[in-house]
Amino acid sequence: MVDFPHPPGPRRLTRSPGWRSKEIPRRTSRRPKVFLTDFKEINVDSRPLQSILTLVILTDKGPKLPTTQPIIEPLARRAQMPALTPIVPRLAVTVASAGPAHPFGPLAAWAVQAGSGHMILEVAAAGTSPQTRQLTQQTNPQLKPGTPCRITVGGSDFMCETVSADNESPVSVRLVNPAQLPVLDALIASQRKVHHIEICETRDVESSDRDQGLSGWSFMPCALPEMCWDEIDTTRRFLGKDFSAPVLITGMTGGVERGRDINHNLARAAASRGIPMGVGSQRMALDDPRFAGIFDVKKEVPDVFLIGNIGAAQLVGDRSLEAARDACLRAVDMIQADALAIHVNVLQEMIQIEGDRDFRGVASTIAAIADGFPVPVLVKEVGSGMDPRTALRLAQSGVAALDVGGRGGTSWGWIEGLRAGDSRTLDLASAFRDWGLTTGAALVMARDALGPARNVDLIATGGIRSGVDVAKVIALGADMAGIGLPLFKAALHGALEVEAALDQIIKGLRTVMMCTGSRDLKALSKTIFANGDR
Repeated sequence: MVDFPHPPGPRRLTRSPGWRSKEIPRRTSRRPKVFLTDFKEINVDSRPLQSILTLVILTDKGPKLPTTQPIIEPLARRAQMPALTPIVPRLAVTVASAGPAHPFGPLAAWAVQAGSGHMILEVAAAGTSPQTRQLTQQTNPQLKPGTPCRITVGGSDFMCETVSADNESPVSVRLVNPAQLPVLDALIASQRKVHHIEICETRDVESSDRDQGLSGWSFMPCALPEMCWDEIDTTRRFLGKDFSAPVLITGMTGGVERGRDINHNLARAAASRGIPMGVGSQRMALDDPRFAGIFDVKKEVPDVFLIGNIGAAQLVGDRSLEAARDACLRAVDMIQADALAIHVNVLQEMIQIEGDRDFRGVASTIAAIADGFPVPVLVKEVGSGMDPRTALRLAQSGVAALDVGGRGGTSWGWIEGLRAGDSRTLDLASAFRDWGLTTGAALVMARDALGPARNVDLIATGGIRSGVDVAKVIALGADMAGIGLPLFKAALHGALEVEAALDQIIKGLRTVMMCTGSRDLKALSKTIFANGDR
């Protein structure tokens, strides 16, 4: 049995059933010296903090470190600080010696960069900054260049060797086989998706002010509409197809087993209600075919109109134009997609510690891909709002639709701050939680920039929570209203919950149409006004 030292207070670190540990060396001191050589999972008040990645440094002789007490106690203290503690650590890592004595204690590691066969890891204690610096200074000199390492992610081992380690810089680790980098990236990405799902399910992930820019607009009521409920027509033509309502289920997740269930529930509801849906980013499945089946919902729901998803940053960098186009084609073929969305998430990538930093050439690459692509290509912002200049540029490049993706709903930058768990990243994410154009502002700006004769469909996503919100964005010029978080949460409980949520939203839309005397969606635009105009 292992008795873990814990601080006084209501919370206590306990071992999970899956905890494994080796023999614990003890000394004749008042505090037992605890070393963990296989840090897999710990519980805080029965909430699992699951590890993602185990890094084992194989050395002949481990360095002498302070007791694990100063490492475990700060972790427990942080568990009492919800604002600074993620649902699960982003990367929980054990660095251990090859010998039975003096292994490192539990450490945290942040993937700073992954490219050209390198993964840069910052080895740090799970405590405060001074303790982090102290442990890094004691650790790095022991890691000479060429030290063998093994990284284990999702049950797969990756042999590595250290490149550099000093008192000032993160530990640099090189994969022995650089060809394994896409697989490693995909496995880490799958764990990132697990975090996203858990955070979206349990935390407040929306813009703090909940302002999607629609409160300044109202509808002129019609006291005598001279119509009946059955005459209301909510059908909408989008991407060359007719749908029963102007509602799009936007892609939020995928790549893990739980994401498969969520997407299947969304797909069944979308097909039953005659509306389109998108999947989350397919990046990991493109890097590792083992994940491909998780996104394929058409095996069970062949009638759903499905939109694939790939990140704009994944189309540039080291990829040639041919490789980028091939990745898009594979994303479509993988799920038999009816359209492909290319998402632009600069803010999220900036806050995500392992995020992409190079967006050069994205616009020209999108234009080249859209030219002659077998299915319609969409470009979507994901919470910061698409500026009108970019909207006009993309419309002229041949894309079929634009999602303005304004702020007011899910803040992916804030989610990355919660996921990272360190105070600096959380502070940065907090500063940008309400960043960008609101959905209403981005929509009106894009509509005006493109003009009445625009040749692209417009989607308004970001904080759309009711049928009234749907009616407002349609009246302001959107062809479709995208809804993500509320339907994602409904999908956690099954397809019937999603159907019920959709029915409520569509009923709200139809109610607005009845109360304004609007027999069809086009008529709504004649009844909306800015509050200051009346």
